[in-house]
Amino acid sequence: SMVVVPVRLSENQDRLVIPTCRFELGGVGDVELVWFSVVPGQGVRTPLRAWLGVDRTWKTVPAADAGAGDGIGFWGLCVGVPQGAAGSLWIGERLVLTRFVDAKSTGPLPEIARTGELDAALDVEATDPFRFWHAWLVLGNEDRIAQAEHSDERLTAWARGLAASWDLALRDLQETDPTLASKLVSRLWRTARLGGQVAWPVWPQSPAAMAELLEILLDPTKSTDQRAGQVEIWLKEQPAVLSWMIDPFVEGGGASVGVVNLQNQSEIAWVSDPTAGAASPRELAPGQMTQLKLSSGAVDASWEIRMSGQTMRVPVVAEAVGVRPPGAVLGPLLEDWTLEAFAGGVLRSSDGGVRAMLYRVPVVIAESSSGPGVLRRYEDRVRHVWRLHLEGRGTEGSVVRVWLGAHGRTQNVLRCSAEGWVADDFVGGGRRPAVVARDEDRWAMQIELPETTDGLLHIGLERVDARGSRWCWPAARMPWDGEPARMVFDARDWLEFSGS
Repeated sequence: SMVVVPVRLSENQDRLVIPTCRFELGGVGDVELVWFSVVPGQGVRTPLRAWLGVDRTWKTVPAADAGAGDGIGFWGLCVGVPQGAAGSLWIGERLVLTRFVDAKSTGPLPEIARTGELDAALDVEATDPFRFWHAWLVLGNEDRIAQAEHSDERLTAWARGLAASWDLALRDLQETDPTLASKLVSRLWRTARLGGQVAWPVWPQSPAAMAELLEILLDPTKSTDQRAGQVEIWLKEQPAVLSWMIDPFVEGGGASVGVVNLQNQSEIAWVSDPTAGAASPRELAPGQMTQLKLSSGAVDASWEIRMSGQTMRVPVVAEAVGVRPPGAVLGPLLEDWTLEAFAGGVLRSSDGGVRAMLYRVPVVIAESSSGPGVLRRYEDRVRHVWRLHLEGRGTEGSVVRVWLGAHGRTQNVLRCSAEGWVADDFVGGGRRPAVVARDEDRWAMQIELPETTDGLLHIGLERVDARGSRWCWPAARMPWDGEPARMVFDARDWLEFSGS
């Protein structure tokens, strides 16, 4: 067997010095320095895998081989465990593991309530060595866990070592403080309904936060009471309520916001209405989303939602947005939320390769039977159409979808390809050629938008790359959302510049 210990190399280190690793009981273990590397965005991408952030591939590279130290990853000492080894592990003169464990700890684990939705999420996590422990502690030695083992023995050792550490930590806490242990596992395996009837994972996923918690639980320098106190502090630092923008513009004016209560009891949210100058309470049921519609009144305003010491400010527009020449810039497109980014309030990365602008142009109407010699007013000779200028980077698989119509009542979806065509996906109009301008690795095209019946342009943008990653505008979406949000533009008013 093997144990993996993450290490940090000095920036000035010009040669690799492998220290001696010895166990308190059992002698000296063979040591290898290895680069544990992760490549994001590999393998099959599903909404659940995208949400959990495990659509990635891990590999190991020995320090002496080409590619060691390249990309994203960490260095680890892979220490062979001699038969009968036990006690503490020392690397050189440094004590790194005070209690060596091999995933066979004794004593009961805190009870973790299982559901089909929880098991499905853990099945996904079991394939990732960094999250294997989270699945193993619930699913145990079921066949699905055996199937998740990695062919790379170093990755397996790392995953099993993390599982053993968490197993020991939670069993110890269950023995000394069952109430706190129950409270902790409830947070570590929390799910919530984020719209619809499906419960999605909302447990902590920050690597730094989880490493901090494990260190607290296994800290040999602290007493049982001190460790319990630090666990309580850690729990209080976790978000109790999460909120996000569902749609920045809904019919009738205003915005739609989702709020989910992560606690085991109801929570009160105070929603400040700027038009009324007062705050009103809204009860948030535990473990499910509450959708709030924030009206705008006659002017643009900013709402405040206060809950559990957190404050969310939501800008709300009063009416459809006017467009001034040369046009309105649409973007940036934002990547779908992941659990880690969502819980941490991290702004989603933008797709820097896509740009868009909405503008209006006059189009000459064909001469009538009155003949070319008959003078007609300008207004009678032209009509104004709205166009969308799209540009992006790369060509293969570069497709942008333009969603038209109010959210939930889509009228059309124009699929625009850098290969030179546009397809009417929603109405089944088939593909039609489109002129594409190219400059090195960039492309650009203009598409004409259908006329509106109510004078309003409801527009959302979506790009999905070849591996399934998605970016949307005007708001980041959940991976399971079927369509982007919309921004609404007033197609009746071009807001021409006025002369002096």
